[in-house]
Amino acid sequence: MKALFYSGILLATSVAAYAQKSQVPDVQPIIKNRINTVYSHRIPAYTVIQSAGKQYNIAPDGLKLMKAEWVTTTKVLKDSASTAPYGAAGKKGVSVCVLDDSDHPEAFKKLKPWLTPLKS
Repeated sequence: MKALFYSGILLATSVAAYAQKSQVPDVQPIIKNRINTVYSHRIPAYTVIQSAGKQYNIAPDGLKLMKAEWVTTTKVLKDSASTAPYGAAGKKGVSVCVLDDSDHPEAFKKLKPWLTPLKS
């Protein structure tokens, strides 16, 4: 008698669990801020910082320190005529970031150890 009772309870709970499982809708995960880990560490071929009318090449470590609010404009030079002044280093393209010297004078001071002046 006990076996029949326990079998009935087991059957009732398994039917209830099966019914609840079928009520759960299929949910697709939403992926946000996807980063390709293979290429996320790469830095553009040649990055130039412009401050107070002068241009500087920046080392990759200095580029990691830059804050978005320090930059007023960014230009990407791709054609050979505009990248010619940068020589072989600019062959694959040049990114020019203009610093906001008036609102953020500390930007140049913090980046200075990683900057190399470009020849005019």
